[in-house]
Amino acid sequence: MFLIIRNFKFTKNLPTGLVFVATQQIQGRGRGSNSWISPPGCLQFSIILRHPSNSSSPVVFIQYLLSLAVVEAVRTKKGYEDIPLRLKWPNDIYVESSSPNDESVKSPKIIKIGGVIVNSQYTQDELDEFLLIAGCGVNVSNLAPTTAINHIISLYNHANNTQLEEFSQEQLLAAILVKFESFYSDFCRNGYGFEPFLDIYYERWLHTFVLIFHIL
Repeated sequence: MFLIIRNFKFTKNLPTGLVFVATQQIQGRGRGSNSWISPPGCLQFSIILRHPSNSSSPVVFIQYLLSLAVVEAVRTKKGYEDIPLRLKWPNDIYVESSSPNDESVKSPKIIKIGGVIVNSQYTQDELDEFLLIAGCGVNVSNLAPTTAINHIISLYNHANNTQLEEFSQEQLLAAILVKFESFYSDFCRNGYGFEPFLDIYYERWLHTFVLIFHIL
C-alpha cells in the first residue's frame, strides 16, 4: 500500500477494481500515526477505486462499507452466523473472545483483529473524481499472542460441537471482495448514500447507544 500511495503518477493509471495482496507487510499503518503489525497469517490487501466527486454517496462512507464487508463475508456464510465478529466505529474489526473452559469469565474479551484505512487523491484529468486506495488488514490464521478469525472458529467449534471449516486467506479475500462489490454497487446507485446500510451496521457494531436530548 505504501508503494502505491507514494506513487500517484503510477497509481492513477491503474484500473479501478485492481486488488493488491501482500503476504506480509513491513510498514503497515492505521489511522494517524498508528502502526499495524502484519505477521504471517494476516490477510492484507488494497483496492483501487475511482469515486465520482459529485456522487450523492459521500466518499467518507467507503471505509465503513469495506469493514462491514469483512464482517459480513464471515457472518453471512451458512453456519457461521454466530461467529462473533463486530465493528468498532469507524473502521475497526473486533472479535468477542472467551475460553469455553473458563467459567470464571463472565463476559467475553473484545479484541481487535483488523482494520480499514482509505487514502484519497482528487483528480481532474478527465472526470472530477477521487482516486481511492482502500486498504484492509485482518488476522486470519495468526499464531499467539494475537488472535484471529480461525482461532475464534476453533473455539466456537469446541463450545458448540460443530465442525466449521477454517478460512484460507484466499477464501476470505474472495468472500470479502464479493461482499464489497455488492455493497459498493448498491451504495453508488441507491441515491441514499449509507442510509440503507445503517441497520446491518448497527447490528454488527460494539457501541452502546446514548440518547442525548437538547431542550430548546
